[in-house]
Amino acid sequence: MQLQKSISTIQQLAFEKETENEHFVSFLNTFNEQEIDEEVFALNKIIEPLIDCTTCGNCCKSLMINVTEKEADVVSEKLQLSRTDFDNR
Repeated sequence: MQLQKSISTIQQLAFEKETENEHFVSFLNTFNEQEIDEEVFALNKIIEPLIDCTTCGNCCKSLMINVTEKEADVVSEKLQLSRTDFDNR
């Protein structure tokens, strides 16, 4: 399986597989939430280095992304926003 990086393709696939994704969410809900989170974070460590975040800039607007507190502090300062305003946006 090849890692899909095109936001428009990801959105289209999500739309096409909406029912399948809903079934998967139901399946995940049968497991311990902490165990699922640990697995997702482990996968993220593998996948994140494969993505060049400078090529698009749209993920943060259309997908859920992981941002550390330190990263959020840096970005909010760069955008000249309070952390509260940044978090709310």
